[in-house]
Formats: sequence, C-alpha cells, structure tokens
Amino acid sequence: MDTCTSPCTILELVLTEQTCVPYAYGNYSFQTIFDPYQHRYLVIVIGWNGHHRIHHCLLHLEYRDGIIWIHHDTTAAGITEPLIAAGINAAMIIRTSPPQSMAVPLEQDYMHKDGRC
Repeated sequence: MDTCTSPCTILELVLTEQTCVPYAYGNYSFQTIFDPYQHRYLVIVIGWNGHHRIHHCLLHLEYRDGIIWIHHDTTAAGITEPLIAAGINAAMIIRTSPPQSMAVPLEQDYMHKDGRC
C-alpha cells in the first residue's frame, strides 16, 4: 500500500467503485455511507420491486486498530480481492462472517448429525 494513501481513503475509493457495477437483479441504485469519524463504511441497495420497497445492506466494513473488519459482504465476487488489488495488505483484512459462497443455511446450524433438531 502506498504510504501516502490511508486505508480509509482506499476503502472509500473501492466501495465507490463497487457502486458503478449495475445490480444483477433489477433496476436498483446504490448509496455509499461513510462515517469518517468512527471509520465505518456501508454500501446499500435501494429501489422498488413492483410495490415492494428494497433496502438492503450490500457491504458493511469498519477500520479499527489498523484492521479492516468486513462485517457484511453480499457482493457476488466479494470485496476482499478488490481491497488487496487497491493496495491493502491481506493481513489487515478480517472477515467476521463467512463469504456468501460458504454461508450455511440457518437451519443446518441447529441440526444434529443424524438430522434431528
């Protein structure tokens, strides 16, 4: 990472770039929400699906103690690789939830190996 570019600046740039990619399932828009004082970063999807309002958190990241915490990531490709490509050291990134591709349905969390709940 360039020593002149702070991790927070890189986060803002990468997340803003993510909003340039059209949403895969409809005509929705993105909003970035950056809190420069508490170093929290969100990307949300908003719009309408017929008569149903869509308001969904796509990404939620936080920069704390020199670490980028990925609290929520529902992007198709994941946010980790774009962060690394932008100059963030992989050792500075911690994912607090599994990637979307590895997510286990909630009901499986409560089942015994023999199938009982």
